[in-house]
Amino acid sequence: MSAYPPFTVAEAVAFEKSNWVNGPVSEDPFYTVSSDTAGAAPGTLLKVEKNTPSTGYSLPPSIALSRIVYQSKSLNGHSVPASAYILWPYRPRKQEFQVVANLLQHFEAPYLLALYGYVVVAPDYAGQGVSKNAVGEPIVHELLASPAHAHDVFYAVEATQKAFSELSTSFVVLGHS
Repeated sequence: MSAYPPFTVAEAVAFEKSNWVNGPVSEDPFYTVSSDTAGAAPGTLLKVEKNTPSTGYSLPPSIALSRIVYQSKSLNGHSVPASAYILWPYRPRKQEFQVVANLLQHFEAPYLLALYGYVVVAPDYAGQGVSKNAVGEPIVHELLASPAHAHDVFYAVEATQKAFSELSTSFVVLGHS
């Protein structure tokens, strides 16, 4: 990259690509769903990666990472696959792991919550992680559709609790827009 701004678009794209862990999300096989999941109910856990290798991610020490794909619900009520990541603290705050559904987009917030002992479930809204549904059609991200975003958060927590029995059944939603 050149020493002084402004950067060219090509330089910005090259820099972004140099930070990808497994290439673009659209090519990561984790974010694909099989055709037999088309009729799954919202909240269904479709895929889980309990121990995501964290070598390519910038995580604070003592935090582990998991990923899930689950079924959510769109604004018009149709089932749609979505994904989320889970940050695990080294030690829980209490006897069981307490869950926080994170909607804070500031890069430090999820890490701080995990460092304080909370399990953080951070959803990718439908269309942002998993980009195609079970029949191969593109998922359109429903920008500014608050009910759809609420579904993504709620069902991400529900699927995470199904994937990890050690989690508390109660949870807190924290975030801003």
